[in-house]
Amino acid sequence: MIITQSNGKKIYHYKQCGLDSVYLLNGFSEHQTEYGQAVSFKNVKELHKAISLFIIRQESKLSGKEFRFLRKELELTQEQLAKYLGFSVLEINRWEDEKNKLNPACDRLIRLLYIEHSLGNPHVLQLMQDLQETHANNNTIRLQLKKDGWQNAA
Repeated sequence: MIITQSNGKKIYHYKQCGLDSVYLLNGFSEHQTEYGQAVSFKNVKELHKAISLFIIRQESKLSGKEFRFLRKELELTQEQLAKYLGFSVLEINRWEDEKNKLNPACDRLIRLLYIEHSLGNPHVLQLMQDLQETHANNNTIRLQLKKDGWQNAA
């Protein structure tokens, strides 16, 4: 929704990201289509990165909408994130819908995951996936002694 301020400047209430408190001072344009008035945005990927970095730097706990926004920016489904965090999909859904309070450790962890993601470091997400798969497969420790020490026998 475009809001015209008293000084004539237009700002855009950017609700398309799923958050209620994002306003754009520029970087958007209005145009007419055959279906009516439309708005387009410049560099949405960078816009979402800026929103994400603002969110993770706040001291306050993440809201459910912020948690959902970060999950989507990480390109994770609720199912994937639930597996990585060791919670049920239902619990992830309840956090996002704010029916349950977000687990404080998960609040910090999704911030960490996003920081690593924004820095182009896929290793933390890969480690989470590896840990989840290892835990799901079995808990048997199999080691073998090699010339450079004890190692996982996989």
